[in-house]
Amino acid sequence: MTGVFTFAGFISYMDRLILSSLIDPIKSDLALTDTELALLQGAAFAIVYIAAGLFFGRLADRRRRIPLLVAGSLVWCFGTMACGLASSFSEMFAARMIVGIGEATLAPAAVSLLAASIPPDRLATAIGAFVMGTIVGGPGAVAVSGTLHALFDASSPSLTFAPWRLVLLAAGSFGLILPLLFLSLREPERAHSEAGVPLSVAVAGFRRHLGVILPIYLGLALLSIGDFGLLTWSPSLLSRRFALEAHDIALVFGLGVTAAGVAGSLGGGLFLDWLGRREGTRGRIGAIAILAGIAAAAAAAMAAPSALLVITGVLVWTVASAVAAIGGIAVLQQTLPAHCRGTAMSLVSFFAILIGLGLGPTLIAAATEELFASGAAVGWSMAIVITPAAVAGAALFLMSRRSAHRKMEVQ
Repeated sequence: MTGVFTFAGFISYMDRLILSSLIDPIKSDLALTDTELALLQGAAFAIVYIAAGLFFGRLADRRRRIPLLVAGSLVWCFGTMACGLASSFSEMFAARMIVGIGEATLAPAAVSLLAASIPPDRLATAIGAFVMGTIVGGPGAVAVSGTLHALFDASSPSLTFAPWRLVLLAAGSFGLILPLLFLSLREPERAHSEAGVPLSVAVAGFRRHLGVILPIYLGLALLSIGDFGLLTWSPSLLSRRFALEAHDIALVFGLGVTAAGVAGSLGGGLFLDWLGRREGTRGRIGAIAILAGIAAAAAAAMAAPSALLVITGVLVWTVASAVAAIGGIAVLQQTLPAHCRGTAMSLVSFFAILIGLGLGPTLIAAATEELFASGAAVGWSMAIVITPAAVAGAALFLMSRRSAHRKMEVQ
């Protein structure tokens, strides 16, 4: 099950981010503006993704999850193929919305199934493997689409479709293996108390643990400001301030950040499970608070005068943020009742995209333009936006730890 979901995470993020490596040919063929391309990559997917995610999270708590995954994977794969057939901005926008609707089923249903199937002392490792798949999916989109586009471009005189269209059709078609893999899994039987739980009971489950879970949700959302902010602006920082060439920046992100994310996901999951066996939930929350502090120091390095320090900061942030996210998700899954697991995971994505994607890149751009009035100062903008967010996240995790301690004393 963990292997299937890791592979599914890779495919979903590859389909989610594949347009980023096909921008130029799509722009040329469909006569799109940069603003329209940005909308296709961001708003067209994100808005429907977070809205549908809440619905599917609730559905995963009330219905069988494997049929939900089968349907969702079919929808997003056909949506990816529809992107390859689009002949206008509006058609591409609609296709991207279909991708977002389908992919919104994956995280809530997958994490809910993992939490129901895997012993609590091994859950963080399984979640770490799933997260690793999503981390590799981004660079995978660049590598796979670039290779396929080059192959199709070399054969273009004999092809009916443009190479970029064939890349999207191939990616969507390849993903159709997922429904078969999902059908090979066994759905754990729900306890009678979990079946058909009304919304009021689910809300009561969240309210009962609000002191523990709300700071975790907000802390993870604040860390996501750095995730999206660094991903968006650190290539520009390395180019503008240190004059790194495009291929050097690609090497840093293609190999360095991917390796750091994989190491953080797998190693972090094993570490958090070991810590959970020794120290329990409070130990895990304490660890993610420390990791948020480390991430804050890494964000401050964006203002450093050395490219090596900046790159080191990006890699340290990647590891610390990945492990903190895994720990936070594992704590939520173990703290909340079983009938809230799907909704719990959908809320992580909701807050991450709403706050992280909504504020991170925008606040950094605003600081660069309005506060410093210099594109070369983007590193300082990143530092003054992301560092306080990570520090606030660490404080929130400590609040959650104190609440968990008080609940243990009461019990």
